[in-house]
Amino acid sequence: MIAKPFIIQDDHYQANQSWCLDRIYSLGQHRIRVKIRRNAYDEQSYAVVESWHMSGWQQIAHRHISFLACKTVSYQGKDGQRALFDKDAVSLYHMALAVLGVS
Repeated sequence: MIAKPFIIQDDHYQANQSWCLDRIYSLGQHRIRVKIRRNAYDEQSYAVVESWHMSGWQQIAHRHISFLACKTVSYQGKDGQRALFDKDAVSLYHMALAVLGVS
């Protein structure tokens, strides 16, 4: 069973024709950062997950916007549909745990 992580940072905001989510999880000795950008254009949208190492953040996985729940979010929307970003962040967090071999 995976322990519940502590969330260090959890920012959901609009900037530069994008809705964004930046989240950092802490689980034991692991620090995992999820960054999601839903831009007006699919090719400028992204989702990455990174792990902290002594030399800095290292990307360990990414997903194309077409695989994310937040793909339907428009930068013109006023609420940013936070729940969709939360769903994607949790999915990316679990992907990171699998890549890191954390259980």
